[in-house]
Amino acid sequence: MSSFPCSLCGMCCKRVNIAIEHYKLLEPEFIFPFKVIEGVCSKLEDNKCSVYEDRPILCNVDRLSEKWGIEKEYFYEVNKSACNMLMDENNIDLKFRIP
Repeated sequence: MSSFPCSLCGMCCKRVNIAIEHYKLLEPEFIFPFKVIEGVCSKLEDNKCSVYEDRPILCNVDRLSEKWGIEKEYFYEVNKSACNMLMDENNIDLKFRIP
């Protein structure tokens, strides 16, 4: 797998507050650079990241796996599982599930 198989459900951006809380456990000094309103990143537009090319490390699976020295394929699997769980918890259409 050459890149994370994102299904563009938007849940990671709609619940970015959860990722921020977990990331701060590992890096307490981290400051998310965008507004978060009721868990939703202010850069989410039409279910897509409007700053995708310049997104924070928290939002970049590849950069995080490199930074933490985690094998990319394994990190993809962990993130796929988390994505699917978040989709299930929020009743997202099954067409967005990541196989």
